[in-house]
Amino acid sequence: MISKLTQFELSAHFKQIGFWVAALLISWMTFLITGQRGSQLLFANSSHAIAQTMLFIVPNIIFVVCVLASSTLLRDSQYKMESLIFATPIDKFHYLTSRYLGLVLATLTLMAIAILVMMITLLKLEPALVGPFQLSHYVINFFIFFVPAVLFSCSVVFATAMFSKSMIAVYVSGIAVYVLYMIGSVLGNSPLMATSSPLLNEGVGFAALLEPYGYIAYIGQSAYWTAEQKNTLMPSLSGDLLLNRILWLTVSVSLFVITYYKFNFRQPAPVKKAKNTVNESLKSTLINTYQAVDVKHDFHSFNVQIWLSKLHLEYASITRGFTFIVLLIITVVFCGAILVSNIFNGPISNGQPYYPLTALMLEMLEQPLSDIGMLVAIFYAVELFWTERNVNINGLIDTTPTRNFTFYLAKLTTVLAVAFTLITAAIVVAILFQLSQSYFDIQPSLYLFLYYYAGMPITMAALLTLFLQRFASTKSLGLLFGFGIFAANIVIKFALFEHPLVSFAYKPQFIFSDMTQSLYHLEALNWYNAYWLSFALVLSVFTVKMWQRGTSTVSQKFTRGSIIALVLSGSSLAISGGVVFYQTNVAHEFLSKQERFDRQEQYERYYESFKSLALPTVISIDVAVDIYPSENKYRANGSYVYQNQTDKNIEQLLISFVSSGKLTQELQLKAATLVEYNDVYKQYIYQLNQPMMPGETRSLVFDMTIEHSAFVELDGEHYVTEKGTYIELEDVMPQFGFDNRLTISDEEERITRGLSEEHFRAPTNADQKVSDDWINFETVVSTSANQQVVAVGHLEKTWTENGRNFYHYKTKNKVIQQLAYVSAEFNDVVKNHNDVAIKIYHHPKHNKDNELIYDALTQTMDYFNHHYIPYKSDEFTVAELPYFSSNQSFGSAQPGIYLGVENRFFNLDNEDAQHNPLLRGVSHEFAHQYWGGYLEPNYIGGYATLTETLCKYTELVMARKLYGKYAANVEVHLSIDRYLQMRSYNSQVENPLYAVGFEPFIYYSKGKQVMHAMLDLLGEEKINRALKGLLLSHGYPNKPTSLDLIDAFYSVAEPAQKPIIDDLFKRVVFHEFEIHDANTTQNAQGLYVTEVDVSTRKLVLNRDTNEEEYELINEELEIGLYSGYPDVDNGNVLTLSKIHFNQDRSTISLYSKEKPSYVQIDPNRYRIDRAMVNNVMELP
Repeated sequence: MISKLTQFELSAHFKQIGFWVAALLISWMTFLITGQRGSQLLFANSSHAIAQTMLFIVPNIIFVVCVLASSTLLRDSQYKMESLIFATPIDKFHYLTSRYLGLVLATLTLMAIAILVMMITLLKLEPALVGPFQLSHYVINFFIFFVPAVLFSCSVVFATAMFSKSMIAVYVSGIAVYVLYMIGSVLGNSPLMATSSPLLNEGVGFAALLEPYGYIAYIGQSAYWTAEQKNTLMPSLSGDLLLNRILWLTVSVSLFVITYYKFNFRQPAPVKKAKNTVNESLKSTLINTYQAVDVKHDFHSFNVQIWLSKLHLEYASITRGFTFIVLLIITVVFCGAILVSNIFNGPISNGQPYYPLTALMLEMLEQPLSDIGMLVAIFYAVELFWTERNVNINGLIDTTPTRNFTFYLAKLTTVLAVAFTLITAAIVVAILFQLSQSYFDIQPSLYLFLYYYAGMPITMAALLTLFLQRFASTKSLGLLFGFGIFAANIVIKFALFEHPLVSFAYKPQFIFSDMTQSLYHLEALNWYNAYWLSFALVLSVFTVKMWQRGTSTVSQKFTRGSIIALVLSGSSLAISGGVVFYQTNVAHEFLSKQERFDRQEQYERYYESFKSLALPTVISIDVAVDIYPSENKYRANGSYVYQNQTDKNIEQLLISFVSSGKLTQELQLKAATLVEYNDVYKQYIYQLNQPMMPGETRSLVFDMTIEHSAFVELDGEHYVTEKGTYIELEDVMPQFGFDNRLTISDEEERITRGLSEEHFRAPTNADQKVSDDWINFETVVSTSANQQVVAVGHLEKTWTENGRNFYHYKTKNKVIQQLAYVSAEFNDVVKNHNDVAIKIYHHPKHNKDNELIYDALTQTMDYFNHHYIPYKSDEFTVAELPYFSSNQSFGSAQPGIYLGVENRFFNLDNEDAQHNPLLRGVSHEFAHQYWGGYLEPNYIGGYATLTETLCKYTELVMARKLYGKYAANVEVHLSIDRYLQMRSYNSQVENPLYAVGFEPFIYYSKGKQVMHAMLDLLGEEKINRALKGLLLSHGYPNKPTSLDLIDAFYSVAEPAQKPIIDDLFKRVVFHEFEIHDANTTQNAQGLYVTEVDVSTRKLVLNRDTNEEEYELINEELEIGLYSGYPDVDNGNVLTLSKIHFNQDRSTISLYSKEKPSYVQIDPNRYRIDRAMVNNVMELP
């Protein structure tokens, strides 16, 4: 009987048009996602890629289940058939089980269709992106991810439907599950929601269990997998992933069991009879003599009253209901979880928390509230549209003399009132959170932005959903149409197709700069909202006219009022769309990803001959810069003096301009003829009238104006706003020669298009060179009267003229060509330290960190002066930059300047820090005056090793100097985690550190671990001696390579240490340590002897095959004994011993005065082991 009933239920699902529309939507989503998979190293049909695609789809399963349930689970109660069904011989087990199985099997069928689409999509991909077909990859991932997700979603919806008999409760349960997923993702720092590794948060273990679909657990499991492992390994039911699957399968089964035992199959819940509460005044009214009532003819007033009455009735009935209370609680918990997780974590792992600024509250809440609000709007719009139709009173209501617009407006405003109530609740949560942190600068007016930024997409979703209901024959299909809006937005964003005219309710990321009190993209947002709201209003006119009255499907004729509304909204649509199109496609150029690749390929092929031509060197720059903050533009006009420092004559020059803003430029090159100008690429080709001889100098004059627009994606290094400007002028001034910035950097795309590989080549001993390419720099810069300017050089003079402030800067010595300008409202603080003027420019309200900055800077400066060479300037400046993008870095090092970003460097909550939290950033950025400044490497492979990696070394030694030998151990652990996770996403064979290109996870994260290991190997004194020698022998104008750095380390190393240096810099090496057994006894002398059975394997990456190969170990490693579980900073260490290992497995003896509780190999992580769990053992 179960089989037949289940077949009946499944057949009922298949007969619903909603099922097939859901199949279409899921197929479309799967096709787009799978089409983005595949790379040079990772196949699109690898087990990992399949798992990633499934895990992108599973959060949407709950909405599909809600749609399927709306037409099946509640049909008996909706059509008053329960009494009849309960009177049949069907018992509770058959009834509930068949309904549940039918829902599960129908949903699994949709997931099977998704699997089929994943397979078919492979046919459209390039063959190089597809590996050998393995059916098992799909099957195993299906059962690990799809099946538990389906069971959980169906159990939640089934239980809710059986107990509540309310479709709106089912919808809310769907939202609740989605919010649970988002909370788990936020706490686990999911890559789908953030850029950093979830392994870097202490709460990841809890998040791995809390997130119901296993995504956090899986990325934790696969975090360190290589590309080869991702191609071959399958998810393993072990660790957090196993616990997660068990937990949520248990929850699913428990929900069904509870539903089964609690469900009352035979007797419906008793309905309380309403008491006769007719009061005496009403009774007296009923027996009054009949009096005629005047008929009201004010039809407009009547409809207004009807609208207000329906709004009050429907809003009250929703908000007083249990489901809304649940939804409200979900919103409060969700917002609280987001704020706690993000504010306390701060911008970087192991860093300081944010201040709970109102601007940051909004940034963190806006997108989640917008997403949840859209779901709420969709669900309630569908529910309210079908309310009268579901209870068959629409025929009665539709006969009333009420306008269509009145019905429409009542439902729309009710939906918006409910959604905005949730936004209000979120604002209350945010304010209470601020007050709980003793932060009282609430800025209530700023919170109004949340109604606008999050409220507009919600409004548009409600308008579009109501429009689509006219084309739905059932409520479930109407819900599916609404869900399609939400799913389409997610998929479009994933596919990176974000032209504002086609991406529904498009909006830039909300980031409000506290320093400038502004949103960078606000002007553009207003036009985007005007465009999409106009589009939705056009649809709303048709919605009103097509509003179904009774059984009639005939639309109303357009009246004068509706025609006016249509014309006005259509005109607004055309005007706003025209403005957006002009700003994005005419005033500025909008290119799709493929169009951008085409443009870059064309540039490279056309100008390829200029790659090998000799180029002059700029030796002097004199430029006047006028910044116009209120107009979002600046003008720069000036001159170069350039010199032929080659041994060849120069006869032809290619000169380019590159800017992210709207650029107009003029160029004058004396004694030269313009051969060609390309306006697309802003390229000039000049033929020199007389060849430029070696050693000869000439001049160039330029004049350019750059206007920045809120309609263009923010360039974090170039922007002009009313209260804050940042310009790195060297990037936009004319450049000599072939410009690599205009070429394709994606190696896979280069290979596809038949272009030569452009990765950084490894250095050789022949790459040492000398180049006197630093410049003398002088500038006069003006800005508005209320702002100051910080620029490179010594401030010679300031004055005011014509209501503008002027600043004259000039370098005392030649500097590297890094020419930043910052204009803002500043307060400045100046202190002197050993004849160096230290200047701090900060926003007037951001003055809490001045002493911390000064202390960290002077400590670092003293360290460099003592161990290397003296700082060569008599001033150093730290200035604050506005925060306008989450992609902005922490700042920029310039000659004699560090520019730090608010909410990244400035204005963090440092009050409870035990150590100076700014030491890491300040020491790193000051170190760039040396590493990348006085020591400027040749720009080939390993360039960043001499700049960023050595700055990471500075972070380590400063922490050790001030806070102890192991003070940086936590940072080393985090750096290793970052490196191991990010290397698994690398599309190229990994470079060793000495040959690294633009691979931050190597030169930052691995680089820090390498220098940590070097401190153990050579010691601080020898490393500093080597670096000092390198500065003296290879400083400017020499251009050293990473080989020179390695030679410097060789010079202070013992012969036995050189192979370890090679392992750290020249090879990609991993270790696998495992303690198999350990026992402690006490000898006759009273010492405790701990015998340890340990494996020490060494693996080396073969770059030709991209496979790791075993190599016999021959090196010293640390083993420690601890009084408790090992502290990261060795606070409870008893002994640390260095043991030489030369075989895979050894038994060693360790001695201690106290009885140890734990033993650990390589506790300070001087080697990289990807599975530390085997490195420590509790002693019996």
